[in-house]
Amino acid sequence: MSGWREWLDRRGRDLRAPYGWLSLVGLHWLDSTPRRFADLPGEWSAEAGVIRVKASVSDGLSHDGQLFDGVREVKGDAAEFAAYGRIHVETLIRDGRAGIRLRDPEGPARQAYDGPSVFDYAPEWLVSAEFTPRKPAKRLEVNSAQPGIHEVLFDVGEVRFFTVGGQEQRLTATAGGDTISLVFHDPTNGDTTAPWRQPCTTWPTCTATPRKKTSSRRRKSFTRSRWQSKRRPWEKIAHKWPKSSTAMPSS
Repeated sequence: MSGWREWLDRRGRDLRAPYGWLSLVGLHWLDSTPRRFADLPGEWSAEAGVIRVKASVSDGLSHDGQLFDGVREVKGDAAEFAAYGRIHVETLIRDGRAGIRLRDPEGPARQAYDGPSVFDYAPEWLVSAEFTPRKPAKRLEVNSAQPGIHEVLFDVGEVRFFTVGGQEQRLTATAGGDTISLVFHDPTNGDTTAPWRQPCTTWPTCTATPRKKTSSRRRKSFTRSRWQSKRRPWEKIAHKWPKSSTAMPSS
């Protein structure tokens, strides 16, 4: 239970972060036509992946303490493109569309948050799973949380396990950096739980058998480099999903 409690505490800290997900208060999509918004000064536009704003000193937009006076632009994502008082403005490109997100640490969602909503701890739901890698990885295009926006994921394998009732389940594992994610739905979605779940974990530990004989020195070097790349695992490979990666409920 200690692992679950640690996860719960970490989840709460992440959501309470001043500029975490609960601080989001606005999202505006941009095109080549300069536009003004009620919750943000300046004229905003985007073209060919470049996001720009035209503002004067009186608008109060700044970056690193320097007030804007003219045009400022950036290509692609920028976590802190501009500030307007306590509000941070970040830029993003999603599915070919450019936009800006506004984060306010005093936004209503963060102010109303009183901790993750979770079910009681149930040790019987702590189950072992087996991970079978896919090689090569398969490119997937899926819907995102934002209607009309798609994102690209890479199917790197399958996770197989049995639920408490003994029913076999298989989930597609997608990779991003040093983590694996399992996106799934169940009958409780939209009723007692969020629209979907996405537990994440580090890559599973593995044991590998070489496909052909090599010297001990070469084999160690090859095994290390192939596994660190996390893109082309050995043909004969056995994985054990670490218990610490068990899916946890999220708010």
